[in-house]
Amino acid sequence: MESIGGFVSGSVEERLRQLDLHCAEDSRPKYERLRSFIADEVQNGRLRVGTALPSEQQLAEMLQVARTTVRQALAELERGGVVQRKHGAGTFVNEAPTSSRQVGLDAFALVVPGAGTGLWPALQAGFQGAAAELQKQILVCSSENNLDRQANVFLQLIQKKVAGVALAPTSLPLTPAFQVKHLQDNGIPVVLCHRSVKGVDAPLLAIPFRKVGRKAGELLVEHGHRRVAYFAMHQRNEAGVGYEAGLREVLEGVGSGLPESLTYWGETVSPDANTQTEAVRATLRRMFDGPNPPTAIMASFDPLAERI
Repeated sequence: MESIGGFVSGSVEERLRQLDLHCAEDSRPKYERLRSFIADEVQNGRLRVGTALPSEQQLAEMLQVARTTVRQALAELERGGVVQRKHGAGTFVNEAPTSSRQVGLDAFALVVPGAGTGLWPALQAGFQGAAAELQKQILVCSSENNLDRQANVFLQLIQKKVAGVALAPTSLPLTPAFQVKHLQDNGIPVVLCHRSVKGVDAPLLAIPFRKVGRKAGELLVEHGHRRVAYFAMHQRNEAGVGYEAGLREVLEGVGSGLPESLTYWGETVSPDANTQTEAVRATLRRMFDGPNPPTAIMASFDPLAERI
């Protein structure tokens, strides 16, 4: 590789242009693939000390990815001491790149609506196990499904300069894109869990809600149930609507359907099912006091099932 005026040229730039970050066979996030490529180029001596990398915008256009993807990759490289970012000058291969040099807290954060309820303890256990394999510390933060609290958590994580955030966004109200982009703009990679955030370019690990609803319906029908009630803990959010749609498809397929009289939608955004005890009790009384009560119930959330 030739270095002209300290800037990348020759074979490395050609290799960058040929780098396919859209390859479906590689399951890693795009920013991680870019980070790995540049780190390897430095490790193998093809990118020399002091060499300036193309700008974020140039790399984004060259690789046909979002600028936030490039920003996350460069932030990870800077965190590992591979590159140095100089305000107003650009990004340069560090004089002494080393994986042990860190800028900020070498920890991953998990942000969830309710750390001790529903599926969140299981998510936390899996997250903790994966982080341990990478020898990373973790921070677990609860937003309590509150936008303001979630925003405050993000500010604290930015101040700590954590290595990455796994986020299960608030559901009601929905998390706005600018909150998540604030993390990304500060070089913190984000992985979305459970639900997407409109306008945010980030990997998503989501439950296939409709498919789960269908599976539950198939199992109930297999056991002879035709009159099934559906209880959703929250107002009509993405998860609840998906579960109901899948269940409804199966029940309609066997000629029974899912009438409105056999559905319950919670009126709260709280992750605490105890707040709905009285409303659930009244709905169950109405259903079972009627002439044709349900023989089975599907609940959208474990704590809600416990209340039922």
